Amino acid sequence: MRLDRSIFKKYRYNFLFAFGFLGIVFSFEFFSFLFVDNYASTLKLIRLENILLVLATGLVISFMHRYVVLFVAFVLVLASVLEVAYYMFFGSYIQAIDFYQFFIHFSEVSESLGYEYKLLVLASLAFVMYAVVCIIFINKIDFKTHKSGYAYLILAMLLYGDVFYKYKGMNYEKYEYKLSHGIALRVLPTSDSFAFANFYGSFQYFVLRIVPNKIMDSKNKFSDTIFESPKKLNSINANIIFIIGESLGSDKMSLFGYNKNITTPKLQNRDDIYSSVVYAGGTFTKTSVAVLLNRLKYPGQTAQISKQNNCLFNLAKQNSFQTYFVSNQESRHLTIVDNLICKKYIDTYLSGDDLAKPLFDINLVNFLEEINFDKNNFIVLQQRGSHLPYALQSPKSFKKLNSEYENSVLYTDFVLDRLITKIKEQKTDKDTYIVFTSDHGEFVGERNLWGHGHFEKEIYEVPFIYFSNKDSYTDEVKNIKSHFDISNFVSKLLGYDTKIDNDEIYINGTDLDALAGYLHIKDTNITRHR
Repeated sequence: MRLDRSIFKKYRYNFLFAFGFLGIVFSFEFFSFLFVDNYASTLKLIRLENILLVLATGLVISFMHRYVVLFVAFVLVLASVLEVAYYMFFGSYIQAIDFYQFFIHFSEVSESLGYEYKLLVLASLAFVMYAVVCIIFINKIDFKTHKSGYAYLILAMLLYGDVFYKYKGMNYEKYEYKLSHGIALRVLPTSDSFAFANFYGSFQYFVLRIVPNKIMDSKNKFSDTIFESPKKLNSINANIIFIIGESLGSDKMSLFGYNKNITTPKLQNRDDIYSSVVYAGGTFTKTSVAVLLNRLKYPGQTAQISKQNNCLFNLAKQNSFQTYFVSNQESRHLTIVDNLICKKYIDTYLSGDDLAKPLFDINLVNFLEEINFDKNNFIVLQQRGSHLPYALQSPKSFKKLNSEYENSVLYTDFVLDRLITKIKEQKTDKDTYIVFTSDHGEFVGERNLWGHGHFEKEIYEVPFIYFSNKDSYTDEVKNIKSHFDISNFVSKLLGYDTKIDNDEIYINGTDLDALAGYLHIKDTNITRHR
C-alpha cells in the first residue's frame, strides 16, 4: 500500500494530466452533442472501455518528451475537431475513403464550413481546454528520458490493440449480403467511440491501404472492363426526362410503406405511374451517377467512364437528340460528377448558379417551359432533393411534418407530381417518358447512423418511378431492379439495343475505384413494389 501511494505521489501530475486529457476529449464530445445536430457520439453511448482507453492514452503520453506531449495531445485534439467538422458537413463519421474525398473536394468543404459558427466555437473550446491543461501540467511532470521509449512502445500497442479489440469480433455476415474486396478488414467508425478514435481508425486504413493503391494506380478485376457501344436500332421520335433525386431512400416514402407520416400523398394518388424499389449503383452520389449515366455494371469500371462510349449523353447525340443537364445544385457541388457525364455531348448545361433563388426544385419544373417538345429531347434533371442541410430543401409552406428530412421528401413528392402533370399537359404527338430514381438513401438516426456511404438497405434501396404518355414499355419496366437496369432502359428509350440484365447486381461504395468496397447481390427479388 505504501508503495502504491508513493508511486501515485511521484507520478501524480502524470495521472492528473491523463484526467485532464480525458476532460478535454469528454467535454468536446459533450459540447458537440449540444451544438451539432444529430451528433450521436456522446455520454449515453460512449462505453467504459473507451473512457479507460483515453485515460491510458493520456497517461502514456505524459511519459514522453515534453514537446512530444504537446504535439501528440495537439494532434489528438485536432483529430477530434476534424471529425466533428466532417460530421457537420456530411452528416456521417469519417471513413477511410473519405479522407481521399475530403482532400479532393477540400475547397468545397472548407467554404461551407467557413459559415459554421458552431464549428468555430467548438474548435475554440477544444484548443482553449488543451492550452489550459498543458499550461497547468507540462512544467510539473517529471520527464525521464529513459521512460520515453517505453511510452512510445506502449502507445503503439494501445492504438493497435484498440483497433484489434474493437473489430476482431465484428461479424460482417450480419449484412444481408457478404462484403467483398477485403472490406471486412477495414476499420469502421462507430457512434459509441470518441471522435479522435474514429478519426484514427479510419486514417490508419487510409494511409496503409488507400494511399498506396491510389499512388500505385492499383486496379480491381473490373477496372479495364469496357462494354461495346450498344447497337443503334432506329431513329426515335421522343422526349425523355431523366430525373436524379438526391439522398432519398425508398424507406422514407409512404408510397413504399413508410408509416410515420404520409410523405408522398400526391404520388400515392396517381394511377398513371409505375413505382418500385431498386438497388442503387453506389452509396455515394459520385458512384451512383457514374452507373446511371455510363451503363456501369461493375464497381471500379473506370475505363468505360473514360472512353465515354456508353455515356447516355453521347448515345443521345448520336441519335439526334438535343441534350440537357440541369442541376439545381451549385456548381461547386458538381465537381464530383462533372467528369462522369461526358460534358462535350451536352448542348445545354446549367447549375444552380444559373437558376432562380432560392434553390428549390420547382426550378427544374419551371425550366421545362423553355423546352421545345416538338424536337427530340434528352433531359437530365438533378435535384437538391433531401441533401444536407435538410431544412434548406423545402419552402416554409411544406414545413408540416415531424422532421426537416420528411419535409424535404414531401416537397419532392410535390415537385414530381407537378412535373408529371406539366408533361401530360404538353400538346405533342411525341412519345414522352419520365424516369425518376435517387442516387442513394439516407440515414436520419436509425440505429444511431446518419448520412450515407453505408452498406445498409436504407442507403442502397431507392425509388424508381416511371411515366409514359403512351403506356409504352410498361411490362419491361417491371423487370428493372437496379440503377444499371435503369441505365440500360434509358439507353433503349434513346433507340439502342440494350436489355435488362439483373442476374447479378453490384453496389459500389463511396469510391469509383471500388477501394471502399462493394456489394455483390445474386438474389434480385425485391418484394416491395406498387
